[in-house]
Amino acid sequence: MSIRNATENPNHDRTHVITPKFSLPPHARRAIMAALSSAEKNNDPEPDYLGLESPPATTTELQQITSMREQLGGNDGPLLQPYLDYPEIIHDFAFLRYLRGLDHNVDDATRVFKEHLALRDKHNLNQVRAKVLHTRENYDATDFDSGPEMMQYMPLTYNAGKDPVYGHLLCYIPIGAQDSYALEANPGFDKYTQFCIEEWIARDIQLTRLSIQHNRLIKLILIIDLGGLSLTSSQVTHSAKKQWDKDWQKMLETKPENTARWYFINVPWFGVKMYNTFGKMTFPTNTIKKISLFGSDYRQQLLGMIDVSTLATLIKASRRNSIKNGEESEAEVPLKDSIVLKAGASREVVVEVLEDMVAVRWTVTATVRDIRFGVVFYRASSGGGGGGGGGEEKGNKEDTNQVGTTKDAIVAEQVLSNKEGQITGEYVVAPPGATGLMVFELSNKHSWMRQNGVEYAIEVIQRTHDTEEQTLSLNL
Repeated sequence: MSIRNATENPNHDRTHVITPKFSLPPHARRAIMAALSSAEKNNDPEPDYLGLESPPATTTELQQITSMREQLGGNDGPLLQPYLDYPEIIHDFAFLRYLRGLDHNVDDATRVFKEHLALRDKHNLNQVRAKVLHTRENYDATDFDSGPEMMQYMPLTYNAGKDPVYGHLLCYIPIGAQDSYALEANPGFDKYTQFCIEEWIARDIQLTRLSIQHNRLIKLILIIDLGGLSLTSSQVTHSAKKQWDKDWQKMLETKPENTARWYFINVPWFGVKMYNTFGKMTFPTNTIKKISLFGSDYRQQLLGMIDVSTLATLIKASRRNSIKNGEESEAEVPLKDSIVLKAGASREVVVEVLEDMVAVRWTVTATVRDIRFGVVFYRASSGGGGGGGGGEEKGNKEDTNQVGTTKDAIVAEQVLSNKEGQITGEYVVAPPGATGLMVFELSNKHSWMRQNGVEYAIEVIQRTHDTEEQTLSLNL
């Protein structure tokens, strides 16, 4: 039976109207509201909290957030009142991280929240916040006082791009290139900890700003590169670094649910074995759902999950590894060169395709025996589709409707012999205005005993303001 206003609506059939002559007592009204809330929860499907969609707080979660605030003494209480101008502490999205990270247990979430407030007092984090508050959004290590020094020992790219569907931030961590023994010797773990704290606070502010902007819980997607890692690497053998990791993890746990995915790339055989043997038994179930392992073919598997800027970061990292292994000697790859490729080595020449580019032309000559040659256009895409949850992600197939980055084979990989002489080619950028990365691969990986030679030249044709074509030389 419904209760309506005692005014008849002439646009509807005559309806028997009941005018209430009583009011419900407070306890009855509360019972009815609780029943309605329960019905709403039962009728609406519960969102996938571990999925990349990472929706804003539901009605039930908003009620839990209210309960957390009450347990903390309210916004005007002594715990929260000092943080009314700190969105990363006081905003609903900040509370939402605790709820989802602690499986919606209000008491546990409130306890960990209090632990973080205590940590802020112990380590003077509010003073650190004042120092990093105006750090630019897409910051890197140079935005922090000791950042460049720390990157000599513990390199990583803090903002390597964004998830093309939901806006999560990608962070690239080349663990195999890090040297904690040298870090410990100079400048030491204390200085490194202070640097990490500054970046952590800046990241917290950044994630909160983006969460409010996108109206979803924005998190980190970590791309952890195990290339170069071995059983003798410092990350495996350095006990002092392992202890530092444990202490740092305790701090991070006072700000839960900051990470959406862990993508491990260049995973060696022993890494897979250790994860399958020990990792799945020791990691929490929710963490396991966020982990994906990829081998050396990670680029193809990750295409639908990353944008072009992230791909550029991974390509540059691959080049740094080649220099470290003695396969290459130059930090920048010229667009015109004559080189000798060692047995098993290769070179990738990358051209950033911008909106005003018309075409790319090239000439290639095998000067010693033969080389493998191919051209791929990694195209920035904004098509439909979306990412989902869990560790079952295997990458998207090549599809012009996918999001992220699509792969077009401009020149299928082929063997060029020195008997063939010079070959030429041209690619007209289509559609006009398309952007991305064009990668020229010159490879001697098919030869494990002999070095081979190649000479190449690449030209970029750019549209000028008067619509004439102009040849430019560009490096990534």
